[in-house]
Amino acid sequence: MIKDFAEPLYEELTTRLKETQPAPDNPTRQFKTCLKFVRHSLADLDTYIAAHPFESETEERQYAEQVLPGFRALEFYYYELIWLVCNRPIGDRFEWMDYYRQELEAIRHFLNRHAAYYQLYKFKSLGLEDVLADGA
Repeated sequence: MIKDFAEPLYEELTTRLKETQPAPDNPTRQFKTCLKFVRHSLADLDTYIAAHPFESETEERQYAEQVLPGFRALEFYYYELIWLVCNRPIGDRFEWMDYYRQELEAIRHFLNRHAAYYQLYKFKSLGLEDVLADGA
C-alpha cells in the first residue's frame, strides 16, 4: 500500500529538512538544498508508484488527497521561499517590509480565492473533490 511507503519517506524527508543548517549569509543556498531533498523524495514516490500500481480507485484517491499534497506543499514552500528571497528589493529594511506585506496580501488573496480546495486538503475528506468539481 502506498501509505506504508510514503509515511516513512515523508518522515525521513522532514527530518532531513530540519537538520539542514541555515546559512545566514546566503539563505537561498539552504532553501535550494531543501528543495532538492523534496524533489528527490517526489522522484522516489514516482518510482515506487511505477513499480507498484494502485490496487484500487480508493487507494489512488487517498494518494491524491492525503499523500501527495504533503510532499507538494513542501516543494511549493521551498520554491516560494527561494522566489521571495531572490526577488527581495535591494534597499533598507523598510523596503523589505513593504515587499513582504505585498507578498502576504497576495497569499491572502490566493487562499480566499481557493478556500474550498484548502478545506479539502485540511480535512482530508475522501470524495469531496467530486462535489467541488460539480459545483464549480
